Amino acid sequence: MAKPETQANRVYRAIRIDEEDVRAMLDRLDEGSDSAGADRRGSARYSYRVQGLLVKVRQPGDSSPTAFLVPTRNLSDGGVAFLHGSYVHCGSECSVQLLTTHGARQEARGTVVGCRLVEGGVHEVRVKFDDSVDVSAFTPAALGARVLVVEDEVVMAKLLAHYLRQLNAEVDLAANGQEAMEKTLRASYDLILMDLTMPVMDGLAATRALRARGYSGPIVTVSAQGDSAVAEHALAAGCDRHLPKPIKPEHLSELLASLREEVLMSTLGDDPTLLELADQFVRELPAALMRIEHALRGEDAGELLRLCRGLKANGASFGFLPITERATSVEKALAEGRHPVDVAPVVRDLMKLCRNARVRNQPNERKPWRPSPTPAPEPQPVPPSERIAVDATSLGADLLAAPASSPATVVKVAAKPPQVAPGK
Repeated sequence: MAKPETQANRVYRAIRIDEEDVRAMLDRLDEGSDSAGADRRGSARYSYRVQGLLVKVRQPGDSSPTAFLVPTRNLSDGGVAFLHGSYVHCGSECSVQLLTTHGARQEARGTVVGCRLVEGGVHEVRVKFDDSVDVSAFTPAALGARVLVVEDEVVMAKLLAHYLRQLNAEVDLAANGQEAMEKTLRASYDLILMDLTMPVMDGLAATRALRARGYSGPIVTVSAQGDSAVAEHALAAGCDRHLPKPIKPEHLSELLASLREEVLMSTLGDDPTLLELADQFVRELPAALMRIEHALRGEDAGELLRLCRGLKANGASFGFLPITERATSVEKALAEGRHPVDVAPVVRDLMKLCRNARVRNQPNERKPWRPSPTPAPEPQPVPPSERIAVDATSLGADLLAAPASSPATVVKVAAKPPQVAPGK
């Protein structure tokens, strides 16, 4: 027998404009106020673009919530902002089905704390969460990269550090190549930004020494000499890329974005003890990678097998199943008598996973890095926009990804949404 249709099991598309127009509207909003700023509580706010996120809203006086598919704008640990085709009253109860970077859904409950008219009847709605969320689980932009800036000119080093910190990076400084080598023994970095001309040890000599010692992380050289010969020498020394000075913020943003796209997050929960242990595992990985690099270069199958067995045993234990899986592949190949040279590509993939391993931030530990914007005045209510119903008793991942175009399409989904395995 068919289930009676009620407001509670219908999903409405919040606005009737196509995906391209929505994107352009969000871009204009970001250009005007900078999406990656801070919310009213001072929590860092990051761009979070999902075209059709499921939001359930119960406005004052409503007996049950109404479900909408909304395009989102940004996200902080304390709330989310999205677009809606009508005015939503402050104080309205709200439930948001956030999408993680792995495609899983996580519910966040909260209250509408702001609603302002944007253009053409479209409003921006701000929701404050009842409990904080880990933003890094939902957008790679929230992950803080660890960068070592190797630069002997103090003013230039401070400028690069300033740009990088604005991009949510944790920065360490070294005045020459020798100091950089010492720091890589004590800490793990996502990126080394290496000047070429320095006293004590220049950038090329430091890069060669780091590679010879087994360092496999990204090294990008910078120099005022922008000719192709300099870039070729840098690549031959073992650098991954060369950037000519002056370095612009957009160049650094591109570099960090390329790192964040490959991040491997631990799937452990929010238990502080477990997170601390997983963090310790991650901090010990650079030393393990150097030993693996030495074994691979020396074609020492026995040592390589021993090291990969260690990663196989520990990876999944600390929430890094892909590390365990890739280490298992290396172990199996070596146990079958394969030569280290033959398994080198798989070993390199394993090392890349280890370099990109991260542990989620613990809630309430993030600090603001930009001033809170001036609150916008509350708008006056306007008539609600036309609503287009979508027949659904529950929402699957396929519906969440539905574009804003073709609003009259009726989509039917299964009663139980598909489960998404962590890390997939």
